[in-house]
Amino acid sequence: GFRLLGFLIYSRMNRREVFLERLQVASMDRKVRVIKAMETYNRLDHDYSGISKTIDRIRETLDEVYPDNWDIIISKNYRDKHNRKDWVKEQPFTIEFVIHFPELVISNRDNLSYTLRGFYIKLMPTETAEGISFKSIRGKRMSATKSEIISQYQHSHISGRHYKFNSDTRETAFSWRGFCMGSSEMIQALSMLKSKFDAGRFKLVLFQLEEYLNYESIEGTPYKYLHDVVGGGKLKVLNNSACRGYYEDLLNLRKANIIPKVEIDFKLESGKIKIIDNNKFEKYLRKGNNPSNYNSTYISQRNENGVYYGYKNVPGAITSSLVIQPEEYHKIAFYFRGEIVNFQVITIEGESDKPFFINKYIKNYVKTRIEERIEAQRFKGYIIEQLNTPAYLTANSRQDKLSVSGN
Repeated sequence: GFRLLGFLIYSRMNRREVFLERLQVASMDRKVRVIKAMETYNRLDHDYSGISKTIDRIRETLDEVYPDNWDIIISKNYRDKHNRKDWVKEQPFTIEFVIHFPELVISNRDNLSYTLRGFYIKLMPTETAEGISFKSIRGKRMSATKSEIISQYQHSHISGRHYKFNSDTRETAFSWRGFCMGSSEMIQALSMLKSKFDAGRFKLVLFQLEEYLNYESIEGTPYKYLHDVVGGGKLKVLNNSACRGYYEDLLNLRKANIIPKVEIDFKLESGKIKIIDNNKFEKYLRKGNNPSNYNSTYISQRNENGVYYGYKNVPGAITSSLVIQPEEYHKIAFYFRGEIVNFQVITIEGESDKPFFINKYIKNYVKTRIEERIEAQRFKGYIIEQLNTPAYLTANSRQDKLSVSGN
């Protein structure tokens, strides 16, 4: 009895999956007919109540503004795909109006520009007396460069998330995420559209959409800054709170003996002990954060003239802790215009050869705090032992002929 029930559940589940898969590769004419039939038989999610009244005008306008770059995605609103009982219950169908931007060239007032690839926009529905209209937009990426993955960058006006698969898709870059629009013309156009569908207003929204996506509003305080992922930008100045947090992490790691005590080189300068800013100090600072968790806030680049710039690339391979793995691609894939869209890591030539450094504002803060602690403790502890070695005294005798002793 249980085997038969399981077989029937599986068979029904399989038929539904085949039905949905065939719909994804169907013509737009067939999709529209099916959607109207679903509404007639009350099989659509309530968000799409009245869609039959407006879907033809929506389709016509999208065809005019974004021909060959939009689609309707039909899916089933299952609560738990791993619970077979849930497959038996008659959950409603959902539909998504999705626009694809193969490339977006985003720029800001500082004349910094950057090309985003694999960007998808979902139009969020709202019910009106005349049928459904649209109230907002959401976006997600299906391709990213190494620097975008590490800095969790999807778009300047979308809050950053890991490019990882997670059963709670709200916490990843692969969910449909909302934009911060401030008081832009885009949000004003959407506010006029959401109360009543009008083909002219809808067309205005679609025309303004690409313009909105192509501009990073620095004055509006983006979630993520272009200069965090593009070389040559301004280095982000960190507030004391961010620097202090990094410094406290270092202290906690040292107390836990994760960072050995003797790691920093010191020198005598005007009678005071100063840290030598060299590779040892850089290595010490990097241990304040696991390299797999580095983001654009904490690291930067430095050119041949010693000038610091905003972070672009971290050398070395992207680890599995940072990005979804190929064997998981099917979990986030979807059909668009009859073809399966999978995630793609975009490779840029020379990307792995760029050196990186701890953000200089963090470095200066930590350096100053450690030197203050040394002064406050009157040169006690392991630092004195290090400074009194013959190698240190000889190396620093030209700068300051002082012998250091603690008391």
